Amino acid sequence: MINKKTEQTVVSNSKFDVTVTRVHEILTENENEQVISFDVNVGDVTIYGMIYRSGISQNNKPYELISFPARKGTDGKYYNHVWFPISRELQATIIEQISNKLTDQ
Repeated sequence: MINKKTEQTVVSNSKFDVTVTRVHEILTENENEQVISFDVNVGDVTIYGMIYRSGISQNNKPYELISFPARKGTDGKYYNHVWFPISRELQATIIEQISNKLTDQ
């Protein structure tokens, strides 16, 4: 039997209710980088082990990114095993929630 992959369309107008439930700052050797592990509730689904990174790139430009939990495949590449679209506005909201949780600790 041949398994034909089908493309799934994500509705761009959908809005997710995202709540950060736990944060844990990870110590790094690079003083210009901050790494934080966090868990989120997205609607009725909980995602564990997301990562927020911020710092200064090699080109001296600031960066912020959110990555999803991933696993290493047999080809040596890493693949997300969960994903949802994050707009710039949602990213800013998540980062704000992370910051608030860190100050509450």
